[in-house]
Amino acid sequence: MGIVWRAIDERLERSVAVKQIIAQPGLSEAERDTMRQRAMREARNAARFQHPNAIVVFDIAEHEGDPCLVMEYLPSRSLSAILVEHETLPVPEVARIGEQVASALIAAHRAGIVHRDIKPGNILIDDNGVCKITDFGISRATGDLTLTQTGLIGGTPAYLAPELARGADPKPSSDVFALGATLYHAIEGVPPYGDNTNQLALLYAAASGKINPPQQAGPATALLMRLLSPEPEDRPSMTEARDKLAQLASGQSNVATAIAPPPAPKEQTREMAATPAAPASPPPWRRDKSPEPVPQTPAGSAAPAPASASAAPGDPSEGGTRKNLIFGAAAVVVLVVAAGLVIVLTNSGDETPPPAGPSTSQSSSAAPSSAPPTTASNTGGNVAWGSAGQLVVDYFGDPADEWNLLHPSVQALWPNEDAYEEYWESKDVQYAKRATAYKHANNEDGSVDISVIVVTGGGEQLVYVRVVDQGGKLLIGSDPRLENNQQL
Repeated sequence: MGIVWRAIDERLERSVAVKQIIAQPGLSEAERDTMRQRAMREARNAARFQHPNAIVVFDIAEHEGDPCLVMEYLPSRSLSAILVEHETLPVPEVARIGEQVASALIAAHRAGIVHRDIKPGNILIDDNGVCKITDFGISRATGDLTLTQTGLIGGTPAYLAPELARGADPKPSSDVFALGATLYHAIEGVPPYGDNTNQLALLYAAASGKINPPQQAGPATALLMRLLSPEPEDRPSMTEARDKLAQLASGQSNVATAIAPPPAPKEQTREMAATPAAPASPPPWRRDKSPEPVPQTPAGSAAPAPASASAAPGDPSEGGTRKNLIFGAAAVVVLVVAAGLVIVLTNSGDETPPPAGPSTSQSSSAAPSSAPPTTASNTGGNVAWGSAGQLVVDYFGDPADEWNLLHPSVQALWPNEDAYEEYWESKDVQYAKRATAYKHANNEDGSVDISVIVVTGGGEQLVYVRVVDQGGKLLIGSDPRLENNQQL
């Protein structure tokens, strides 16, 4: 089992996700060693290929004896969570998801890696509809040793290819079946073997290859049946599956574009640049009527960072000495600031957000200027919501040091940079969470308005800011001060 934390890479000053693999109580040393090997294999296999639709693993460290994978942080929801809320999705939207997942799996297969556990829970979808596969914990690469106990089968029975349920070795065609089963679930509302909670019954159905024919897949029916063929040789290649899914997605482009405009450009060269989408009706899981609810309980206190000592794994023949799992020149040093994924660019839940404006216990320092609220004009293209949300969270992580993230017209609200720093140092801002593109659309000039929860020493406050593109750089384009802040 494991826990995913949102953390800060203090050297590179970026948000990362840290997956801490926690050993179950009572495990023998041999079992704990197998767990460590799995973590190492997950990191190694994820690092063997790079694709814009796959989560990147940056490093692996050790914390209190537990392996910790340091990964790309993606503000997102899993497809599984979306299906819990909406049960089914339209065929063109499911096809768009499948196209992106298939693209990542093509790259993995070319690198000799079979994922083995494609399912809704391992597909992350960000606020712009960009999909990324994650969790290579049971993936197999060419030449890997078997780490699954004799008699146990790796994978999730509800999405397992028949040959794997019968004990065959995983192949790319196994991932083709799992992708088909995942898309089937998104369209039909249940997996192809049914919604039986008895895992043995599901495993028996999988071994028999008995699927329930789709009832509402429409134009996707023929492709789903091919993806779910009991015999591996009857399934299409992953490349053919991707191409067919792309055709389905584009067949009703007015609907399909609601799920995922192409990925927005990012700074890392490993990610694919693309053009942000024009304002459009959001996908079904983004069509809530109210602003994003916010939990009332502040995030927990910081947890210790994974250990940064580096040592190569020891050879068992050399005295059995336990050594850290950290590899490379130096481990990434991270400070865990909140459990789970704390930037939420989706709307869900029933709680009431904290009111805008300063909390009663907040510092009463005077505002630096009496100038009216300022909103800067956007001079670039449409601002991607996910990038804007990340910028806002980064800004409020330490606003006193982020003068350069302000548009010049916003900087003018302070007499000078020293006055700006003095203002924010008086506010005791600790961090921000739950950044949301609360209007569910870009403004007419392409800018986007973000709501975010700012946590100070005195409590939490809902703050609204605008993000603009100024010459290719995203900047805060409205007054970020806490006093009298209101929706734009």
